[in-house]
Amino acid sequence: MATQININDFTLEELEKVEMITGMTFTEIADNFGRPKVIKAVLWINALRSNPDAKIEDIAALTLDQATAMFAGEDPKG
Repeated sequence: MATQININDFTLEELEKVEMITGMTFTEIADNFGRPKVIKAVLWINALRSNPDAKIEDIAALTLDQATAMFAGEDPKG
């Protein structure tokens, strides 16, 4: 099983990338964590940790259930 995603474990560089992708400040990201563009950015930056070739388009194609499973450290495919 994968590790649960915790944004507090992100490096400052990763957090800056999330800001750049979403166009939001870190405070806005924290206040809007359930917005699709924030979810997508966080999941993609997390995916890049283990796969530098991860594509944001692949993350964008996930359903909300699959994204939620990834945050929980579960396999998004069930």
